Amino acid sequence: MKDSARKGTVAATVNNIVTLNQLLRVAPTDNSNQKIDELSEAIKKLLPSLRVVGMFDFFTATEWLGHDELQPGRALVAVYYLQQYPKDITPEFKAQLKKIEGNKSTHPKIRAAIKNLSL
Repeated sequence: MKDSARKGTVAATVNNIVTLNQLLRVAPTDNSNQKIDELSEAIKKLLPSLRVVGMFDFFTATEWLGHDELQPGRALVAVYYLQQYPKDITPEFKAQLKKIEGNKSTHPKIRAAIKNLSL
């Protein structure tokens, strides 16, 4: 039973990331920002479980951040992961995050999440 809970956690997160990708690719509205906030809270609660199942070992935070324009939801989850586990922030992550934050096409929600990191 323990494995099915883990699979459910990963599946829920993947589904949420797909939805985040869609929401973060369009101009922000009050409605889309509310949905992003709701999905973000759900994902943040699941981060410890994702860490336990090795989600960030299979795909490193660098890989999650690497395609921020194609998969902004994935990049946002990586930023949340780094917020929760700041000891995992390497100089490489810092450089990548600063690049994403400085990109004018980066969604404001992602920029705000990066600003909450101690870089």
